[in-house]
Amino acid sequence: MALSIDLLEFLNANSYEQSMFRKAIYNSDKKLVSKLIKTHSSLKDQVLHVAAHLGNINILKEYIHAGAAWMSTRLEQKKRIVLHHSKELSLKINFMRKKVLLKFDADVNLSCNYFGDKVTPLYMAAKQNQLETVKVLLSRNANVQAITANRNQSVLHGAIPLASQEVVECLLSAGVDLNIVDSSYKTVVDLGRHTNYRLIPTIKEHLVKMKAAGLHLSERNLEVINHQEFDKVLDSCSKEVELMKKFRIAHTRVFFS
Repeated sequence: MALSIDLLEFLNANSYEQSMFRKAIYNSDKKLVSKLIKTHSSLKDQVLHVAAHLGNINILKEYIHAGAAWMSTRLEQKKRIVLHHSKELSLKINFMRKKVLLKFDADVNLSCNYFGDKVTPLYMAAKQNQLETVKVLLSRNANVQAITANRNQSVLHGAIPLASQEVVECLLSAGVDLNIVDSSYKTVVDLGRHTNYRLIPTIKEHLVKMKAAGLHLSERNLEVINHQEFDKVLDSCSKEVELMKKFRIAHTRVFFS
């Protein structure tokens, strides 16, 4: 069962112990961290994701590698929580820190709470325009087709407002579903028109390629590219697809029994 941790609530807590705990992790004071855990056992469940939030790689390594008994019973849950919060607060945690977390078999597709929705680490990384993190997560089989539980958004829906063209192209190449309509009845193109118009040409070009390849497109997406301006691109893509088909047939061996 996945844990439901409200990281912001913990980080904003004002008790003396929690304040000292945050300060100790921030300063890499391992002795004080250990002392606080011994005297206040409830703090032990917060070490990894607080360290991830604060971007302290030394504390992360220390407690990920440690064979302490308190960690062994709930190791998988802790790894998953750490991974999620490292994406949610990815502006403060660099690419190398995330790679360290991934080495320990963290669940890259675990959904966690985020502003009233349930999202994956890939969604958070894309939303924060973290290109290298997106690439690493995809290489670890992160589900590019995942949809958020409440807003019904694709990873690309989440990425559009802040994403660079490189992040968008990476998600398109990975096969993100452009036919998804979110809870506000917006496609990715609809959302892009209101939040990041410069990415629209890249998405439209991909839609044209999908049409040329005979892939399914919703009526709304077909309408988007049903203009003369795309005729040349469509013709070029269609010819390329035909060449690929002929090449494949020419290099396929057929055996008859």
